[in-house]
Amino acid sequence: MSVILIVTAFLVVVFWGLLRLRAIRESTIEDEIVMDKTIILLGLFYTISSACLKYFRDHGSYPEAVIGDPKGLIELGYLKEEPLAQITSATKLFSMVTSDKGGVAVCLAHATTVLSNEILMKAKEINGPDQFVDYKSGQFIKLVYPVTRYTINLSLPLPLSPIGTKSPGVDIIDSGMIPKHT
Repeated sequence: MSVILIVTAFLVVVFWGLLRLRAIRESTIEDEIVMDKTIILLGLFYTISSACLKYFRDHGSYPEAVIGDPKGLIELGYLKEEPLAQITSATKLFSMVTSDKGGVAVCLAHATTVLSNEILMKAKEINGPDQFVDYKSGQFIKLVYPVTRYTINLSLPLPLSPIGTKSPGVDIIDSGMIPKHT
Protein backbone atom coordinates (compact mmCIF):
# COMPACT_ATOMS: atom_id res chain seq x y z
CA MET A 1 0.00 0.00 0.00
CA SER A 2 2.77 2.47 0.85
CA VAL A 3 4.48 1.67 -2.48
CA ILE A 4 1.29 2.66 -4.34
CA LEU A 5 1.08 5.96 -2.41
CA ILE A 6 4.75 6.74 -3.08
CA VAL A 7 4.39 5.97 -6.81
CA THR A 8 1.18 8.04 -6.99
CA ALA A 9 2.85 11.00 -5.20
CA PHE A 10 5.84 10.71 -7.54
CA LEU A 11 3.57 10.72 -10.61
CA VAL A 12 1.64 13.73 -9.28
CA VAL A 13 4.90 15.67 -8.82
CA VAL A 14 6.12 14.70 -12.32
CA PHE A 15 2.82 15.69 -13.97
CA TRP A 16 2.69 18.94 -12.00
CA GLY A 17 6.27 19.71 -13.12
CA LEU A 18 5.40 18.98 -16.76
CA LEU A 19 2.32 21.23 -16.60
CA ARG A 20 4.38 24.00 -15.00
CA LEU A 21 7.05 23.74 -17.73
CA ARG A 22 4.36 23.83 -20.42
CA ALA A 23 2.81 26.95 -18.86
CA ILE A 24 6.23 28.66 -18.75
CA ARG A 25 6.97 27.73 -22.37
CA GLU A 26 3.57 28.93 -23.64
CA SER A 27 3.69 32.19 -21.69
CA THR A 28 7.04 33.03 -23.29
CA ILE A 29 5.60 32.42 -26.76
CA GLU A 30 2.52 34.52 -25.99
CA ASP A 31 4.71 37.40 -24.82
CA GLU A 32 6.62 37.36 -28.11
CA ILE A 33 3.55 37.01 -30.33
CA VAL A 34 1.53 39.83 -28.76
CA MET A 35 1.54 42.75 -31.19
CA ASP A 36 2.33 46.06 -29.63
CA LYS A 37 -0.13 48.65 -30.97
CA THR A 38 2.44 51.40 -30.49
CA ILE A 39 4.95 49.67 -32.77
CA ILE A 40 2.25 48.99 -35.36
CA LEU A 41 1.08 52.62 -35.38
CA LEU A 42 4.64 53.95 -35.55
CA GLY A 43 5.39 51.51 -38.37
CA LEU A 44 2.28 52.72 -40.20
CA PHE A 45 3.44 56.33 -39.87
CA TYR A 46 6.72 55.35 -41.60
CA THR A 47 5.01 53.09 -44.17
CA ILE A 48 2.47 55.73 -45.17
CA SER A 49 5.20 58.41 -45.28
CA SER A 50 7.26 56.24 -47.61
CA ALA A 51 4.21 55.64 -49.83
CA CYS A 52 3.60 59.41 -49.90
CA LEU A 53 7.14 59.95 -51.19
CA LYS A 54 6.51 57.39 -53.96
CA TYR A 55 3.26 59.18 -54.79
CA PHE A 56 5.09 62.51 -54.88
CA ARG A 57 7.69 61.05 -57.25
CA ASP A 58 4.94 59.84 -59.59
CA HIS A 59 2.48 62.78 -59.40
CA GLY A 60 4.51 65.82 -58.34
CA SER A 61 2.42 66.42 -55.22
CA TYR A 62 1.41 64.59 -52.07
CA PRO A 63 -1.90 62.68 -51.97
CA GLU A 64 -4.93 64.30 -50.44
CA ALA A 65 -6.04 61.11 -48.67
CA VAL A 66 -4.72 57.79 -47.43
CA ILE A 67 -8.03 56.03 -48.06
CA GLY A 68 -11.51 56.95 -49.24
CA ASP A 69 -10.60 58.99 -52.30
CA PRO A 70 -10.17 57.83 -55.92
CA LYS A 71 -6.65 59.29 -55.81
CA GLY A 72 -5.89 57.99 -52.30
CA LEU A 73 -2.81 55.92 -51.48
CA ILE A 74 -4.75 52.69 -50.98
CA GLU A 75 -7.01 53.18 -54.00
CA LEU A 76 -4.00 53.74 -56.27
CA GLY A 77 -2.17 50.73 -54.83
CA TYR A 78 0.72 52.49 -53.09
CA LEU A 79 0.26 50.36 -49.96
CA LYS A 80 -0.47 47.13 -51.83
CA GLU A 81 3.06 45.72 -51.42
CA GLU A 82 3.39 46.84 -47.78
CA PRO A 83 2.91 43.87 -45.42
CA LEU A 84 2.26 46.06 -42.37
CA ALA A 85 -0.57 47.88 -44.13
CA GLN A 86 -2.06 44.53 -45.17
CA ILE A 87 -2.05 42.84 -41.74
CA THR A 88 -3.79 45.61 -39.84
CA SER A 89 -7.02 47.54 -40.26
CA ALA A 90 -5.54 50.60 -38.52
CA THR A 91 -4.53 52.16 -41.85
CA LYS A 92 -8.01 53.70 -42.17
CA LEU A 93 -7.34 55.73 -39.00
CA PHE A 94 -4.67 57.78 -40.78
CA SER A 95 -5.28 60.84 -42.93
CA MET A 96 -3.37 63.55 -44.75
CA VAL A 97 -3.32 67.09 -43.38
CA THR A 98 -2.03 70.26 -45.01
CA SER A 99 -0.77 73.39 -43.33
CA ASP A 100 -0.20 76.59 -45.30
CA LYS A 101 2.96 77.26 -43.32
CA GLY A 102 4.22 73.75 -42.59
CA GLY A 103 3.41 71.67 -45.66
CA VAL A 104 1.86 68.20 -45.61
CA ALA A 105 1.84 65.53 -42.89
CA VAL A 106 0.52 62.05 -42.18
CA CYS A 107 -1.93 62.36 -39.29
CA LEU A 108 -3.37 59.99 -36.70
CA ALA A 109 -6.30 62.12 -35.64
CA HIS A 110 -7.65 62.22 -32.09
CA ALA A 111 -4.93 60.06 -30.53
CA THR A 112 -5.11 60.03 -26.75
CA THR A 113 -2.41 61.55 -24.61
CA VAL A 114 -1.26 58.11 -23.45
CA LEU A 115 -1.01 56.75 -27.00
CA SER A 116 0.76 59.88 -28.25
CA ASN A 117 3.31 59.63 -25.44
CA GLU A 118 3.88 55.93 -26.17
CA ILE A 119 4.48 56.62 -29.87
CA LEU A 120 6.88 59.48 -29.09
CA MET A 121 8.81 57.28 -26.63
CA LYS A 122 8.96 54.37 -29.10
CA ALA A 123 10.25 56.69 -31.86
CA LYS A 124 12.92 57.95 -29.47
CA GLU A 125 13.89 54.38 -28.47
CA ILE A 126 14.47 53.30 -32.07
CA ASN A 127 16.16 56.60 -33.01
CA GLY A 128 13.41 57.37 -35.50
CA PRO A 129 12.23 60.82 -36.51
CA ASP A 130 11.13 62.58 -33.36
CA GLN A 131 9.60 65.56 -35.10
CA PHE A 132 5.99 64.64 -34.50
CA VAL A 133 3.69 67.63 -34.34
CA ASP A 134 0.11 68.42 -33.43
CA TYR A 135 -2.18 69.68 -36.19
CA LYS A 136 -4.45 72.43 -34.89
CA SER A 137 -6.30 75.11 -36.86
CA GLY A 138 -4.22 74.61 -40.00
CA GLN A 139 -0.89 74.81 -38.17
CA PHE A 140 1.71 72.31 -37.00
CA ILE A 141 2.54 72.77 -33.33
CA LYS A 142 5.73 71.12 -32.08
CA LEU A 143 5.14 68.46 -29.45
CA VAL A 144 7.18 68.24 -26.29
CA TYR A 145 7.32 64.96 -24.36
CA PRO A 146 5.31 64.30 -22.26
CA VAL A 147 2.20 65.38 -24.13
CA THR A 148 -0.30 66.76 -21.65
CA ARG A 149 -3.50 67.31 -23.64
CA TYR A 150 -6.32 64.75 -23.66
CA THR A 151 -6.46 64.19 -27.42
CA ILE A 152 -4.08 65.21 -30.16
CA ASN A 153 -3.85 65.12 -33.95
CA LEU A 154 -0.49 63.36 -33.92
CA SER A 155 1.19 64.15 -37.25
CA LEU A 156 4.48 63.30 -38.96
CA PRO A 157 5.44 66.09 -41.39
CA LEU A 158 6.67 65.14 -44.85
CA PRO A 159 9.64 66.92 -46.47
CA LEU A 160 8.67 70.02 -48.41
CA SER A 161 10.79 69.09 -51.43
CA PRO A 162 11.61 65.37 -51.35
CA ILE A 163 13.15 64.95 -54.80
CA GLY A 164 16.89 65.19 -54.34
CA THR A 165 17.07 68.76 -53.03
CA LYS A 166 17.56 69.86 -49.47
CA SER A 167 14.26 70.98 -48.00
CA PRO A 168 14.14 74.59 -46.78
CA GLY A 169 11.61 73.57 -44.12
CA VAL A 170 10.92 70.42 -42.14
CA ASP A 171 12.92 67.51 -43.54
CA ILE A 172 12.43 64.44 -41.38
CA ILE A 173 12.72 61.56 -43.80
CA ASP A 174 16.01 59.66 -43.83
CA SER A 175 18.01 60.40 -46.98
CA GLY A 176 17.89 56.69 -47.88
CA MET A 177 14.10 56.92 -48.19
CA ILE A 178 14.06 60.02 -50.38
CA PRO A 179 13.56 59.06 -54.02
CA LYS A 180 16.31 60.09 -56.40
CA HIS A 181 15.37 62.47 -59.17
CA THR A 182 15.85 60.76 -62.54
